[in-house]
Amino acid sequence: MSQVKPLPSKTLFQRSRMLHTWLFAIPMFGVLLTSTPAFAAEDLIEWIGYPLVLIGVFGRTWCTMYVGGRKNDQLVDQGPYSLVRNPLYVFSFIGIAGAGASTGMLTAAVLGMLAFALYYPSIVQREEAFLLSRFGDAYISYCRRVPRWIPNLSLWHSPREITVQPKLVWKTFLDAAWFLAVLPVFELLEELHQAGFLPCLLRIY
Repeated sequence: MSQVKPLPSKTLFQRSRMLHTWLFAIPMFGVLLTSTPAFAAEDLIEWIGYPLVLIGVFGRTWCTMYVGGRKNDQLVDQGPYSLVRNPLYVFSFIGIAGAGASTGMLTAAVLGMLAFALYYPSIVQREEAFLLSRFGDAYISYCRRVPRWIPNLSLWHSPREITVQPKLVWKTFLDAAWFLAVLPVFELLEELHQAGFLPCLLRIY
């Protein structure tokens, strides 16, 4: 496993991720303000997106029940972490795909997934460097057993009981809730387009 730069401080890391999120979200919102779906079955695409958003939000919350308050002190390899090494990011990917689909435009979903695929591997690489330095051979063994991105359901194992920190679980839910918050915004934009209050410069598949 190649050595890479260690993780930046938590605050710097969060600020950097938030900045990149806004750099993507602002132009995308501009596109949505001036575009409408070209698919005749846009409602079907939207309804496919809604459950994906819910899976993303509650999946991230579920992961925090296992890893919240522990990730720097112990190697978490149970529950969702027994299936895939980065379940929080996997659920974020699902949520992003769902949010894009909920616009009725597959292009929005594809662009969101592409942005994720280009940005997050470098984040994961830095996190892996930290975990390798922290847990050594135990982490190498974990990487050999558990895939990085594609869950392997046959690997599932979990203790009978886990200790949960409600504050961290609630914080994760609120952080992920923006996936839910965008749904009424997209519906409002659709209504404004249909009423003629917003221009339609593009029709996007």
